[in-house]
Amino acid sequence: MRITKMKKILALLLSGAMIFSGMGSVVIADEEEAVADEAVEEDSQENSEEESSSEEVNVVEEEEEEFMSSPDEVEAYYDFVGEEDDFKIYIQPDDYKDRIEEGINKTVKDEDEAKDQIKDIQKHLKHVELAMIDSATGKLVAELEEIEHDKEQTIWFSEAGRFLVFLNADNTKVLKIRYRVSTIDSEYLFLTKDQQTLELYATDYKSVRATMQNVFESDAKTLYKTEDEMQWAVLNADKDEVEVCVRQVAENDKMKMYFDEDTCLIGIENKENNYTWWSSPLNASRDTRATKLLVTDLQSSAVLTYGDSSTRGITNLRSRNAAEVTAKEIENGLLITYEFSKCGVTIPISYTLEEDYLSASVNCADIKETMTDKGIVATQLTIMGAFGAGTATENGYFVIPDGSGALIRFNNGKDATKSYTSKVYGRDITNVPNTKPAVTEEVYMPVYGIVKDGNAMAVIIEKGDGNATLNASVSGQSLSSFNICSFNFQLRGSDTYAMAGDYGNLTVFEDGAIKTKEIKLRYYPIADEDASYMNIAETYRNYLLTDGGVSKKAQANQTQMFLDLYGGTMKSRSVLGIPITMKTSMTSFSEAQKIISGLVDSGVSDMSVIYNNWTDEGISGKVDNKAKPSNALGGNSDFKKLTSYLNDKNFDFYPSVNNKVFKNGNGYYSFSDTTIRISNAYSRQMTYNLSYGVQDTTKKTVSLLSPATFTEVYNKLSSQYSKKGISGVSLGEMTSTLWGDYGKQNMGRDDTKETLQSNYQTINNAGLSILADSCASYAFPYADKISDVPLQSSGFDVFDEDIPFYQLVMHGVIPYSGTAINGSADSTQAFLTSVATGCNPAYDMIYAEASDLKDTDLDKYFYSHYLFWADTASEEYQIAKEVLSSVSDKVITDYVRNGDISVTVYEDGTQVKVDYAKKTITVGGKDYSLADDEKGE
Repeated sequence: MRITKMKKILALLLSGAMIFSGMGSVVIADEEEAVADEAVEEDSQENSEEESSSEEVNVVEEEEEEFMSSPDEVEAYYDFVGEEDDFKIYIQPDDYKDRIEEGINKTVKDEDEAKDQIKDIQKHLKHVELAMIDSATGKLVAELEEIEHDKEQTIWFSEAGRFLVFLNADNTKVLKIRYRVSTIDSEYLFLTKDQQTLELYATDYKSVRATMQNVFESDAKTLYKTEDEMQWAVLNADKDEVEVCVRQVAENDKMKMYFDEDTCLIGIENKENNYTWWSSPLNASRDTRATKLLVTDLQSSAVLTYGDSSTRGITNLRSRNAAEVTAKEIENGLLITYEFSKCGVTIPISYTLEEDYLSASVNCADIKETMTDKGIVATQLTIMGAFGAGTATENGYFVIPDGSGALIRFNNGKDATKSYTSKVYGRDITNVPNTKPAVTEEVYMPVYGIVKDGNAMAVIIEKGDGNATLNASVSGQSLSSFNICSFNFQLRGSDTYAMAGDYGNLTVFEDGAIKTKEIKLRYYPIADEDASYMNIAETYRNYLLTDGGVSKKAQANQTQMFLDLYGGTMKSRSVLGIPITMKTSMTSFSEAQKIISGLVDSGVSDMSVIYNNWTDEGISGKVDNKAKPSNALGGNSDFKKLTSYLNDKNFDFYPSVNNKVFKNGNGYYSFSDTTIRISNAYSRQMTYNLSYGVQDTTKKTVSLLSPATFTEVYNKLSSQYSKKGISGVSLGEMTSTLWGDYGKQNMGRDDTKETLQSNYQTINNAGLSILADSCASYAFPYADKISDVPLQSSGFDVFDEDIPFYQLVMHGVIPYSGTAINGSADSTQAFLTSVATGCNPAYDMIYAEASDLKDTDLDKYFYSHYLFWADTASEEYQIAKEVLSSVSDKVITDYVRNGDISVTVYEDGTQVKVDYAKKTITVGGKDYSLADDEKGE
């Protein structure tokens, strides 16, 4: 028996139907496995770049009615039911075959010819249960099949899904005819003949969920609303395309939330200017540049990636076609549950209106997994991955917090370049790649921005940021016509290990429960005719100060030189003709004082001094928490003299430790305290060959310290620093780098983040000030100063320009410096950028000459000999002090760079103009020129 096209359509609709409670309808999904399987599309993430060629292109064509019969045959052999809307309805009688034989035999005398005609006509009419003919033209309009029959009515659906015909229960009277708006855009929206009424039908077509009237028409759009104005839809002027059909589900003083229960589309209207942000682009179904799979991706409010240990592969499932979705109204919003039956994963996500933002959150303990015993586990989740997508004709850009910050402009024509993707807070260094990873800046803040149409949207991760990745792509690059930016969240990590012989590398997935406790996003809509990245920076700053635990530390009229000094290193020396690796001083305590006093004599009046490699443990690479000055640098006596000198000058002092990797000793050993990878191997960090990017086998690997040791390490460090009267500490990379320990400690990156934050608090409670190196946002609440703030982005090809987003957020909140000015290839340009972005000037200095650093871990600081830089640093500090001191506690309210000229505006109205071509700085009518100062270049 033929499975008709209409039945396939209906089965597919039902298989993807949602059970929506609390809003007036309940639909049970069709469980017919064969059909459901057809409706579920999936793809391997590894092959996602090939989707455009391997997947079927999205063809945007309305379904057309196709006919087996002719109007003459219908009129001759069917029963006339009645006429409605100038259409005649005919129904197939039980004896239609007899009628055909009788009619043909009367008119055709040749027996064989008669048999052939009877056979043909019976074949034509066999599957035509109901027919619809235009009364005016006499043309056949539709052939329909019965989809529902109850005691009150019979419902008929046309083959192409364009018409619904309702007859009475015994099929003797036409009750009404409804006309589908579009077979492309909506399965359930139908118009009356006069196009004044729009009806939203239930997924089984038995009832009408909402009846909307035409309330407004323009040259471009038509608006329909229900009587209570809670449900509304927008069609085009010709009323043959659906732009949107939603119901209002929540409202507060600033926003309204809309929801389409059929597609899971979510809209947030900013009541200040009535602009609505959508979770998916409204016209995604009509995008001819995208494949059908990517259209589904664009329309999905949740995308789940799962891993299968039996195949070692991962698969993406999209909520639009691979999930049964249940939506329930809750206070201020919705709880939407996505059931991905193919992998046995169910995920509840709540969407609620808060005072001035939309919250989307997942309690990971509520995620259900029923196939873990088969090795199938959830690995990644994307929530509203196409939120606020820019169209191919819109002007706008994404604000990306990569390094200092960058902009990706919509439709920038860079579709041949790679899309942007970067792990928030950097990659998980527990996994050790065989080749050196690309050297890039990090995403230090879990935020991105969208700016378009006089509006902006700041998207902030409140929870789950330790396992987030930021992605962005422009039109074409996204394999669609849309510009897209979003976060996704790792639920479980993976790792590879090499097998002997021909087995190659095998992928393993993280064991146990999902380690991330909660995922929570905030979406802040911003109405501003002149919206820009400044709005995004202001919104994120306000979030940090109100809900992010950050307090203002910036002081008025203060400009400091941030000075990094490097004490000792391990160096091979000949002793009685035998090469021995020894602790060797490069900047002793007395030499450090000499460098500092020289800078003071040259006019440097305020400093934050960071002293690196000042203990035996720090120099040798062991866990460093004893705060015992190295004898190789002068010992405790000279250290006290240095400390006393700095105290007398009222300079801030931050002896540094960096307990990321370690060597055996000081109570910590590689066999017990090394981080364990997901593959169950020790995480040994390797050095890479500079020329080839592969492991440098001449240097030993070092162990990555387990986060499980941090509490013990930093408790002792806090105690020892306090006992020695040291008031500040720099924690090196431990304020910007996250990793997990996936062995018995069972710690993920979010666990490590929480552990670090607890230890930062311990350090603060001990009375210690923290200077954070390249500070990530999770350390902001605990940092008194920040060093090494990046002055540029990673410079990816997809970027259009750099902006100082980090500085725009943090200026006037926590004092910071940029990266070392003398470490730049063009130190003058670096200084100009530092001043333009409100950075305290920073320098690296070593007492020893560059030749002494050869073949040591400090050889990368070959440029930093103090005699070469002392005068330049002093002169530049004087300029920075005059320009920046008056605004040291002020936030930046505007920043614009046009070609070689940048202008920075502070909240008190101060403007700092930097001309990079002329090498000048102008503030308050006074010019400062560096054109003749070529030192250090």
